Amino acid sequence: MIKIKKVVVGRANLNDNPHIEPILLNNNVIGWIGLVPSKLVQSSPAKAFLAAQFHNYFMITLLVIALAFIMAIVLSRHLIKPIKQIVTGTDELTNGNFASRITSSSKDELGTLSNNFNALAHTLEQKNKCGFNGCQTHPTN
Repeated sequence: MIKIKKVVVGRANLNDNPHIEPILLNNNVIGWIGLVPSKLVQSSPAKAFLAAQFHNYFMITLLVIALAFIMAIVLSRHLIKPIKQIVTGTDELTNGNFASRITSSSKDELGTLSNNFNALAHTLEQKNKCGFNGCQTHPTN
């Protein structure tokens, strides 16, 4: 095991907060490698540029998250509105108001469900008018 850290290449003085790591071979330390952070980087325009880029990316990320949240609310309200109409309509049918109808504003599955609800309400209304045994016409002789 090597206990002496002799500098082979580079500066001999590494007292400016160096980062020193061992070089291992078969779990044996065969040397050391050190890195001293450059003071040039601390005052470099590149550091200011990278900080500005990080700030810009952070702000863009927050904006995208806020827009996604707003869009989720708008879309959920758009989807919930016809469902609430169907729930209200079924409550009306349950209470015996067979004239209850739902306005269908879309051609998707919820629009189909609304149309089917209206057909059911129409059938129940007709059955209620004729009695639930059905309207039967008797021929007169």
